[in-house]
Amino acid sequence: FAQNNVLAVVVFALIVGIALVMGGERYRQIHQLLQEFLELNMRIVGWVMVIAPLGIMALLIKLTATQDLAMFATLGKFIAIVLGTTMLHGLLVLPLLLYLFTGMTPLTFFRGSREALITALATSSSAATLPVTLRCVEQNLGVKRDVAGFVAPLGATINMDGTALYEAAAALFIANLVGIELNLIQQIVVFLTAMIAAMGAPGIPSAGMVTMVMVLQAVGLPAEAIAILLPIDRALDTFRTAVNVEGDMVGSLIVDKLVNDEPVNPDPAA
Repeated sequence: FAQNNVLAVVVFALIVGIALVMGGERYRQIHQLLQEFLELNMRIVGWVMVIAPLGIMALLIKLTATQDLAMFATLGKFIAIVLGTTMLHGLLVLPLLLYLFTGMTPLTFFRGSREALITALATSSSAATLPVTLRCVEQNLGVKRDVAGFVAPLGATINMDGTALYEAAAALFIANLVGIELNLIQQIVVFLTAMIAAMGAPGIPSAGMVTMVMVLQAVGLPAEAIAILLPIDRALDTFRTAVNVEGDMVGSLIVDKLVNDEPVNPDPAA
């Protein structure tokens, strides 16, 4: 950790997590301690996010005063790429998976989920949207309450596909911006680390910027380059949050379909 080897820290954390799960009740106190430490860190992140707009405004003023128009053209291309890939995932990949597994058409899905998607766009928070997500999947899309109550909260915690897409694209953008060429192995590391980092991102606005440091440091990119993206992150966050919430609802529908299709074992005593 002292040498900024973030990937090694992530692997070690995964091993510790697996050991805690396998240990069960024996390591309950350690698990509670780590949970409280996580809540403490999330509270600190929340404080930082309160004053973040002031810092973002200062960065935007500095960028406007010191950079030429070429920088803004580059940022414009990055915004277009991020929005394009996010919309491709949300309007094609996820609806296609939903149709293949459940037979539900995209029109039916978006009609039933529009309230949750609009809330996600407005709040930029999967956690804040969770009550609306549960109501949509249960009342509008017909998912059983026990399935929705398990899958949707779990998805709001670890299913951050929109965030993973953004962090991977941002890492490649920053590498190109600072003149560092990433080889194939490094690009694979970026994608894997982005997925892991997205799973650890809290469901609050712009939380992906916190975990993106891990993605950048995993391949030796300067973490301070995140400052370039801060002025535009809040706008992009609304769209990736909507995709995150959409993924939660698609996952709930697929799991509900798989559970309903499981054969019921006959009771031998019957």
